[in-house]
Amino acid sequence: MMQIQINRQFWGGMLFGTLFLAMTLVASGTALRTPDGQISPSGIAIIGLVLICCCCLSFVWQLMKAPELKQAQEQPEAWLREYPALCKIMGDMPPEARANPGSECWLMQETLDNAADAIVITRAESSDANGPPIVFANKAYVELAGSDSKSLYGKPARLLGDQGLDATVLVELHDTLKNGKSFRSEVLFYSQNYTQRWLDVGIFPLTDKHGKITHYAAFARDIANQKELEIQMRDDKEAAEAANLLKSEFLATMSHEIRTPLNGIIGMSNLLLDTNLDATQANHVDMLSHSAETLLQLINDILDLSKIEADKLELEPASFSIKGLIFEIAQMVRPQIQRKGLELVVDVSPRLPINVTADPGRLRQIILNLIGNAVKFTSQGFIRIYVEPVEQADGATHLLKVSIEDSGIGISSQAKSRIFNKFSQGDASTTRRYGGTGLGLAICKSLAKAMGGTIGLESEENQGSTFWFTFACEPHADVRLYEHYRKQFKDELENHTVIILDDHSCSAVAVERHLRAAGADCHKFTNLNRITDQLLQWHQVHEKADLIILDEELGIGTAFDVMPRIAQVFGDNVPPILLLTNKPLQGCHKKLARAGLSGAIEKPIRPSHLVRAAVELLRNRGHENFWAPHPDIRRRTAATLDDERSPLAGLQVLLAEDNPINAQIFTHIMERWGARVTVAGNGREAIDISDTMPFDIIFMDCQMPEVDGFEATQELRRLMAGKIIPHTPIIALTANAMKGDRERCLEAGMDDYLAKPTQARDIATTIRRWVSADRIGEKHANAAYGNTAEEHITTDDDHRLINLEMYNECADILGPSHGRVVADFMDRLGQMLQELAFAVSRSDYTTTAKLVHPFKSSAAQLGAMGVSEVCRSIEMRTREKQPNEVDDTALASELVQLREVADATAIKLRAMTSEGGKEDPLAETG
Repeated sequence: MMQIQINRQFWGGMLFGTLFLAMTLVASGTALRTPDGQISPSGIAIIGLVLICCCCLSFVWQLMKAPELKQAQEQPEAWLREYPALCKIMGDMPPEARANPGSECWLMQETLDNAADAIVITRAESSDANGPPIVFANKAYVELAGSDSKSLYGKPARLLGDQGLDATVLVELHDTLKNGKSFRSEVLFYSQNYTQRWLDVGIFPLTDKHGKITHYAAFARDIANQKELEIQMRDDKEAAEAANLLKSEFLATMSHEIRTPLNGIIGMSNLLLDTNLDATQANHVDMLSHSAETLLQLINDILDLSKIEADKLELEPASFSIKGLIFEIAQMVRPQIQRKGLELVVDVSPRLPINVTADPGRLRQIILNLIGNAVKFTSQGFIRIYVEPVEQADGATHLLKVSIEDSGIGISSQAKSRIFNKFSQGDASTTRRYGGTGLGLAICKSLAKAMGGTIGLESEENQGSTFWFTFACEPHADVRLYEHYRKQFKDELENHTVIILDDHSCSAVAVERHLRAAGADCHKFTNLNRITDQLLQWHQVHEKADLIILDEELGIGTAFDVMPRIAQVFGDNVPPILLLTNKPLQGCHKKLARAGLSGAIEKPIRPSHLVRAAVELLRNRGHENFWAPHPDIRRRTAATLDDERSPLAGLQVLLAEDNPINAQIFTHIMERWGARVTVAGNGREAIDISDTMPFDIIFMDCQMPEVDGFEATQELRRLMAGKIIPHTPIIALTANAMKGDRERCLEAGMDDYLAKPTQARDIATTIRRWVSADRIGEKHANAAYGNTAEEHITTDDDHRLINLEMYNECADILGPSHGRVVADFMDRLGQMLQELAFAVSRSDYTTTAKLVHPFKSSAAQLGAMGVSEVCRSIEMRTREKQPNEVDDTALASELVQLREVADATAIKLRAMTSEGGKEDPLAETG
């Protein structure tokens, strides 16, 4: 159509040129002719020039108008806005004038009639109440209105009124136009023949040079196909979400069915490991337990993925020590890392807060996943865990960053872009060689995002990798680790020089970082090929060294190969030497002392152990050794008693569980702590048994025959409300782990929720949360101690600190792990003292009682009766007391007494633990 219009205008221009030429010839007369009456050559040239100019002018005019015509067809709204004067002309021009071929109005009419959008122009004012009259409408509008063009002109447009529009849309339309503004909306339009259409409608005013509104222009675009597509997409999305929810619910149900027998496998394996097995049997059971745990991890990954996709991922914030969590994880992965001959370096920034609030379970999950990948893809070298705070510009958000660095195979730049996608690994060869589902990192990414952080990596192929993630947390007070060190040891490392000999730079940096935070002046040497010359040069500049920290495994040999060179440099003034080792220290103390070592610490190195060892050695200048074996928290025996697994002797427990294997495992765990367990096979039995005797706590399986856990809980709550039975905490036990299941348990009246397979530590923590300290403490005292502990303390000062009978009994039960448990207890006690002082300074006596309560029993189990008795006294003084009810002077005195007793107990326990060791060299124990 555009081409036709251009051709018409071209020939029109030519006709105009011909007429102009004829007029020129008539006017010029004989000016262009020869004497004989013929047209002269110059006349022919002039005529040709005139024709050429006419053609060129016509063509140029068409080129100038073509974009306007095209815009009028394709973008009528923009065109109408750009040419309001022309719109006014079109509106004022009668239809007969627009029908005149060749006129500009005719050209515009033809152009707009070929536009896909419906266009109409009305006057701004009208005496007709039905609306202003139509002065222009294109074919698309005529078809939309279901009428003909002749009947439309001059009639009220109604501006979409009475067309089935929503009343709110009409009100908005009239208010907008009344205020001289433009209106734009998607509306459902009904024509006169009741045809329904979705339209994108725009109406805007046209003004004269004085700004007065003279006309309204409107356009309407048919968006029926677009709406159908949107509806189809919405339906498809809802169907996909329903299918995804169905899949997630199916996975949750299947996880319940799989977890139930898996709980029996893992539980029985752990119980077998606590019995007397020969080496072959222990190896078989260990492999069985490891395989079951691997299967459980796979199930957990799939379930976590379904939670994330179903938007049912639930975080459980809690207060915890970030340093303690990191070292707990390090101990869990330590055997696996050492089996591959790798160096494990744990480095926590001294600027970390001591305690934070976040989800420790999800943090543990992310870190274990990243460490597991690092171990899998690293055959030699090291794995480093580093935690540091992230400085925020606003200061309102507290972020911590955890980095896992390894010296493994690295990741190519192509694989980095997809490494966090679901079911994705580096490449196909990686999957074939190393295995795995490719879900771990995708889950870690979602967890980090849910915790207010992000995840990333830095890696080059064959150059190792560093995976990192951040998470938001809430620090408790503003106390940092370095402040903790300085307060605990009163700046005893100030003005002391420490030499660090370690050819592993990451390990050396970690050691230096924490000693400097505690006030020491550190000098590290990592290139030990010329260590003798380096030490001689250093010794010539510096007057003395107060302490040497020596790594056992060095590139030039062992620590024992380097010690003669140290003696060569320092002569008779060799400072105390502290050894850092990956091997167990139990039974090696005398051998190491004879070799010239003043102390030793097992890796991974706890900053508190490192700083305490340095302080102790500097206090005694090597006259008293310091041995700090690291507690093995992964392989505790059944008799290990820490602050979360203290005895529950005499506690009455009701277990409602229909699976006999699960019931047997749970009963065994509880009975070895001294609790008395009554088992009900279903909810009905649980209700009947509860009516016959009181219980301290009830553990209720959710899915049972006859009466399930939800119905049983509701009935028990009804009986408790009527005071027919005493109020008792009810804890849900379920193999389901979806967020909705937890809410359902709480709505049914249950107090808490434990997911199967249940871990012993989780059970103990739950009991402490819901059973009052009084009830546990009284039952424990009556069943375990009989009379008060003073009867066990003799007049001898040492025996006031340590009850030898209980100490020896505990040592016999724990066997080789006794020294590690004692060291762990002292480490926890030191941290508790700092937290206790802070709580007392704030008159927070509820926290004070909670802090000392677990140490009252755990200290007694180790024979540390002095610590136990002071903790018992502090608890009784502060338990359930208001600030005005507490004697601050007496409490402050007891706090000082507890510090003194703790220090004396630490010295005594350390000496007793060292003396009880065997005379085995360190090399043979590794």
